[in-house]
Amino acid sequence: MKLLIVLVSLSLAYALPQQIKMSNIELPVSYSGVGEDTILDLAQTLKLTKLFKLISKLNFQETLFVQGPFTLFAPTDDAFAKLSSYSLRRLENDYELLTDVLLYHVAGTEIYSDKMKNEELVKSRLGSAQVRINIYDKVITVNGCPISKPDQAVPNGVIHLIDYVMFPIPNGDIPSVVASHFDFATLLEAVRVAGLTETLEGDSQTLLAPTNAAFHKLPFDTLKRIMGDKEMLTKVVENHLIKGTVFSVALQNGGQVTTTLNNKLPISIDADSGEIKIGQATVIYPDETTTNGVVHVIDTVLLPPSLDAMTSELSLENSADALKIKTLLDMISKLNFQETLFVQGPFTLFAPSDDAFKALHPYDLHRLQYDNELLTDVLLYHISGTKMSSDQFSNEQLVPSRLGSTEIRVNVYDEVIAVNGCPISKPDQIVSKGVVHVIDYVMYPIPIGDIPYMVASNFEFSTLLEAARVAGLMEKLEGGPYTLLAPTNAAFRKLPYDTLKTLMGNNDMLTKVIKNHMIDGTMFHVALKDGEEITTVNGDKLPVTIGPNGETKIGEAALDFYDVTVTNGVLHVIDTVLIPKDLHVHMVRPIEE
Repeated sequence: MKLLIVLVSLSLAYALPQQIKMSNIELPVSYSGVGEDTILDLAQTLKLTKLFKLISKLNFQETLFVQGPFTLFAPTDDAFAKLSSYSLRRLENDYELLTDVLLYHVAGTEIYSDKMKNEELVKSRLGSAQVRINIYDKVITVNGCPISKPDQAVPNGVIHLIDYVMFPIPNGDIPSVVASHFDFATLLEAVRVAGLTETLEGDSQTLLAPTNAAFHKLPFDTLKRIMGDKEMLTKVVENHLIKGTVFSVALQNGGQVTTTLNNKLPISIDADSGEIKIGQATVIYPDETTTNGVVHVIDTVLLPPSLDAMTSELSLENSADALKIKTLLDMISKLNFQETLFVQGPFTLFAPSDDAFKALHPYDLHRLQYDNELLTDVLLYHISGTKMSSDQFSNEQLVPSRLGSTEIRVNVYDEVIAVNGCPISKPDQIVSKGVVHVIDYVMYPIPIGDIPYMVASNFEFSTLLEAARVAGLMEKLEGGPYTLLAPTNAAFRKLPYDTLKTLMGNNDMLTKVIKNHMIDGTMFHVALKDGEEITTVNGDKLPVTIGPNGETKIGEAALDFYDVTVTNGVLHVIDTVLIPKDLHVHMVRPIEE
């Protein structure tokens, strides 16, 4: 016998006075032949007793089902048992509310589970209200309620059993829900100041919503500063927003969620209590369904990693020990430069660590400590007059420093960000009026010329300079950005005399040789990887070899000195001339010692 006949018969049975036995019910012709035992058995199997009691209470059988097609998302008896006693009493005693809830669980189309799509919105029979489908691996949910038994086919439709009642019915988007709860007053103000209300009105989003108490857990000065800085506030709110609708059923212990700020938050779920933590925040109320996603109420504000320092005093001086930049701050204090450099913000400080200063040659460190004019220039060169977080950097970007018209070159190599070849080891340290990026080396000497200038200013490159001039490549070397593998005079002298003489007298050959030492783009040493190849402007591929102590070879040439920064790229000083493959390399022999 068809399942719908059984369910409707069961509903009719509940609608009659209890003293009338089901076996005595005079069923409509289309429902006849359904016995009491069969109905009770199937009702027990499907566990839909409570749902059909409520349906029959409104005499809604024909309205909901007979006029198909339909899809019923049917809460089980256990689903109703999970409702609070207050919510259940409301449904049982408020016929208007019950009508809305029942209509919301029914769609006017027949949808089987294999036709459902993630983030699909299905129109219910309650006006324009929609239910949201989500698919998490093999779990299908409607408004976050898992479908435990899908595809129960009946005449005119299909029934999907769900583990929770979809109640309350969502009647607003995320901003509406935030605005309607006084406990989100601080969050609402944060969203407004950050100008993110329109963003939160978009579809398919998850908001981790800190309560007022969560915000008040922050130190007063920290909260005051964040609420008064639109840029900071935007980052904080974006760190609570997740693209896509992630109901609690999708959260897995040991997993993670990624915020729109691209910060990954770990998930932990207590095996005994089921308590969910996302990052450092406990979810105190999950699955507040909205028309455009879901809200999870949390007890802690999730500051982005770049703002973690905000929980302490927001000053560069008080960050010195934690960031290990005490040497730098001592030099700044020596010049009484604090106000000039920082108070007048905004600023970005590329801050050499204490270890970076230790890595300087003793002579260079001595000069910085005793030559105040030089120290002033070096400090100004490490600061930009704009506030730039790491996510604003791009490869080969030139950032103006506070030292006249000088610029700092940013390079992005996979996950490594470098400035003038110095890796940023601690990015995005937010301080008052600016941001600090801790770097592993001091950007010294300050680059003051391009590649031709650097070659011309060092006598050890006199042969290379003449070769570039004869080949007519001086103008090209002024462009870029380029990486030049710069052979020393000694490297040229390693070539047989006749070979060198032939090269220096042949413009075409010399051009090929020089271009075989040029690489498009700025490749500082930090970008070189053992076993990889780099391609020269000439088209040759040169293997990179890096030994256990950092000794580096490119092709057959060892790097005597690397990362000579220039205004249009970088030089690496090499000990061997790299002859292109298409020249007569068999005629080129090093001088035997």
